[in-house]
Amino acid sequence: MQNIVILIIEKNFLIRKGLNCLIKEIDSQINIINTTTENQIQNLLLENRPDYILINSEFLNSSKLLSFIKNYNIICIGNESYSISNEITVIEHINSNESEEIIKEKILQIFSKHIFAKDSEKNDELSIREMEIVKFVALGCTNQEIADKLFLSPHTVITHRKNITKKLGIKTVSGLTVFAILNNIISIDSVKQ
Repeated sequence: MQNIVILIIEKNFLIRKGLNCLIKEIDSQINIINTTTENQIQNLLLENRPDYILINSEFLNSSKLLSFIKNYNIICIGNESYSISNEITVIEHINSNESEEIIKEKILQIFSKHIFAKDSEKNDELSIREMEIVKFVALGCTNQEIADKLFLSPHTVITHRKNITKKLGIKTVSGLTVFAILNNIISIDSVKQ
């Protein structure tokens, strides 16, 4: 799994914290850097070389800032539609008033090509039984429930899960859930809330 670096430029504490939590749910390995002021941005860009910048649209009025971020993948956060300079390319706009599901889906789509670039190849490596296990894990089943449904021992389920982790490099249930959704093993609507 590739190591992704994201710079969040957002003044609002709750929005910043919410984005951090959503991104960490998708993949806990993602490195997130936060800033609330324009003054720190140039140094943060030089030190961290982020793959993506999630930026409050209010910051896009600064021509000085635009010169720093113009070569990065920009995801705009905000309620209003600001006029955005032709110097930068915004790959997605996230309205902070959108529901959690919509925001999470947008973030999933944006990062999926980076987070799971090699997963389509690895998907072929999973056996049919392992794919079934991934499905039930993503649906929120315990090892015992999976064992009962597939007529296996809990120990066998645990062994399959270790093999899945080794093959995919995904260590969390939320990561397996994202993998299952992106590879059409389950639908996003079938995930337990």
